[in-house]
Amino acid sequence: MRLWSLLNTSGDKQMTTPSAWASMYLKRIGMDVEAPGLDYLQRLVRSRSTRLAFENISKLHYLKAYEVQQYYLPPAEVYLDHMYRFDYSGVCHTGNYYFCRLLQELGYDAYPIKYASHLAIIVKLEDRLYYTDVSLGHPAYYPMDISRPHEITIHQSQIKGYPDPGNKLKFHLVHGISGKEQHHWVFRPYERAGLPEVHQLIHWSNEPQRLFTTILRVYLWQPDRQRSLSLLNNTFTIRYQEGQEQMKLHSIQEIQDIVHHEFGMAKLPVSEAAGILESLGTPIWGE
Repeated sequence: MRLWSLLNTSGDKQMTTPSAWASMYLKRIGMDVEAPGLDYLQRLVRSRSTRLAFENISKLHYLKAYEVQQYYLPPAEVYLDHMYRFDYSGVCHTGNYYFCRLLQELGYDAYPIKYASHLAIIVKLEDRLYYTDVSLGHPAYYPMDISRPHEITIHQSQIKGYPDPGNKLKFHLVHGISGKEQHHWVFRPYERAGLPEVHQLIHWSNEPQRLFTTILRVYLWQPDRQRSLSLLNNTFTIRYQEGQEQMKLHSIQEIQDIVHHEFGMAKLPVSEAAGILESLGTPIWGE
């Protein structure tokens, strides 16, 4: 089966038998196989968003290793192996790419879309389209029915989604922090992104001075502790509903300890990523 082949599941909600790859992915995020449906999709998104961090450490790893490995987007088996061995999940180009594959193997009619430099997912359920995203780095923690407006607020960060009033083929997504708009994206949810477009996005994002080749970034939502965690270079922030705590970290060991004990990602190779950024001329300590 081709990676982006679509499964025709409209009207067929039987439980599928996933591959060993999909079964191991589900195990990593603490989920079992169920029949495809909206409730299961919501729980898959939530579990994936809370068990694995949004991180660019893996991206820096693949960037450095390209001359030997000859890929920026790891093969599916490598992605899964690194998820277990290094706590990798990636930014959107890998995270949503392989979450889309997982959904397809579970019987969902899912396909990738792109807007700006981002890769996301559309899932079709009973003639409705749901914007689905586990690698946005912002609180898009449930699938959004694109036919109606949505608003998600988690720990001072907001995501608003709504259909375009004048063009039903467009959908708006707005990200804000403490009520101030940070990003406003408009995209066409019916336009599917193919594998060549995914590779094009990755190559563009790997160019010098692009966002994820100039920073160290880890983000995780922890709803059971009513907080979200953000690591940006050597600044660690804990956001709560009513405020936040922030601290500067002064060594690689301090950063590694935070990633280990607060994020629960003990295997993430922070030191290696910091060294790669240093070699690219963007040390995490700033000027």
